[in-house]
Order: sequence, then structure tokens, then C-alpha cells
Amino acid sequence: MSRDAIFSRLRSARQAHSGPTDLFSNPTIPARACVRGDDAVANFVTRLEAQGVIVERLQSARDAPAAIGRFLKAARLPGRIRMGDDAILAALPWPDSPDLSPLRGAASREDLASLSVAVAGIAETGTLVLASGSANPGTLAFLPDVHFVMISCSQIVGSMEGAFDALKVHNGNGGWPRTVNFISGASRTGDIGGQLVMGAHGPRQLIVLLVAGHF
Repeated sequence: MSRDAIFSRLRSARQAHSGPTDLFSNPTIPARACVRGDDAVANFVTRLEAQGVIVERLQSARDAPAAIGRFLKAARLPGRIRMGDDAILAALPWPDSPDLSPLRGAASREDLASLSVAVAGIAETGTLVLASGSANPGTLAFLPDVHFVMISCSQIVGSMEGAFDALKVHNGNGGWPRTVNFISGASRTGDIGGQLVMGAHGPRQLIVLLVAGHF
């Protein structure tokens, strides 16, 4: 069969199968993902905790530095936290926690703790959605041993589809971030000898700072 004949058959097959795209533009979302408000928050927290994640509830984002300082002190870790240039984090009262030193920029191997701000949380799976960029460098989610992620209850959506909608809004409907990370717990693997190993590909511990209402 000639090259032209092959492409002719491919074009004919494509035209024969080109029809309404409703199946793709309107996916079927299961009932467990069609939750909102308090129900979505409750599902989100339950699934996170089932994966060994610590969830610290805060009344305000301004409570985050003190909460981070308490955890690092209890874990006997240095009072240093690496973060990006996120405006939400820059506005927090860091001077009120003198034993805690915020460090700006991408994480390095020397950093033991980091802080990110999530774009969304998925109630169906207990998953955090993080977008890369100078505000929240992707290295924060992989290099330090302890990763703090701050998210507000208003950011929690029911499904993965809702998370993609949140990403579009976050990026100003002008494209996509270079990297989107979906995080459902601390790094772990059982590939070697069937033994569970924590921190193989990222943080050993994930702490979610869940802020009531909005930031």
C-alpha cells in the first residue's frame, strides 16, 4: 500500500470517529467526589490522616509560624523553614516567632524543613495540588525531610476535575505552570524487599496546616 493510500485511510477513519465530544467535556464524576463545604473538608482530612499525614487546624494563616515553630521544637529540628516568594507567606507574622528563621528561595539538601502553599486539595483522594514557580519552588516538596503545606478550607474541592479548574484560575487562565505536583502523603516505597521505607523520593513527614475559611 502506498504512503498516500495509508494517509487517506487514516483521514477517513478519523472523520468517521469524529463526533460530539460531550463524553470528554462532561466526564462522569462519582458521588463520593460531588461534595462541598464541610463534607469536602471532612473527607479531605480523613483521607490525609489515613495516609499518615499530620493535619493541624488553624483559625488563621497568621497562626502558621507559631505552629511550625512548635512542631520543629518538638521534633528537635533547627528552627529554620525554607519557602518561596509567595505573597501569602510573606505577609505572615514571622517576627512574632523569634526562634524561627524563614529562608527564601528554592530548597537545597541542607534544608530540613520547607513550607508551600497549595493551589487546591482534593476531597475524593486526600491529595494536595501544588504548582511550581518562584512563589512555591518545586524543590520544596522533594528535598527537605519535613514538608509543611498550608491550605485553606475554601480551596478544598471534591474531585480531580475541580482541582484542574482551580489550577486554571490560579494561573490566570493564561496557560499552565511548568510543573504540577499531586501529593497524597509523605514519600514512601516498598520496592526493595517489600519493606516500607519512608523518605525514599522526598519528605519523610508531611504536615498540612489547614486554615479555616479563606487566607
